[in-house]
Amino acid sequence: MQVWFWVRNNPNPLNLDLPDIGTGETVNFSLGATVDNAPAFIQLKITGDDDDFGGGLCTQGLPPFGSGSNDCMDWVTAEKVFNLTSSGPTEAFTTSEWMAVVDPGVDLEFQVFVTFVVSFV
Repeated sequence: MQVWFWVRNNPNPLNLDLPDIGTGETVNFSLGATVDNAPAFIQLKITGDDDDFGGGLCTQGLPPFGSGSNDCMDWVTAEKVFNLTSSGPTEAFTTSEWMAVVDPGVDLEFQVFVTFVVSFV
């Protein structure tokens, strides 16, 4: 399984290749990005794909946005906007939230726990 993360102001997606995750299995990982001069609202887009191609070589590359299936893989995408406003420039804070990545028509779903650390420099 691969997971792709897009963060506004950072055009290159961050990518994790998570081998052999079984149904119902929990995998913990950490991935970070810095957004300089970030706006008050940050959009995070997450796409996951699962290559269950049984034999031969299946190279699909980055899956399209949205959700779907083909002969090579299943993929799902979720987007969420996070409000990171504070009442003053000296008020650094941390906030966390779950993000579900699921589409009822695709046999792939997962959840991501997102943590933002906001600081002012």
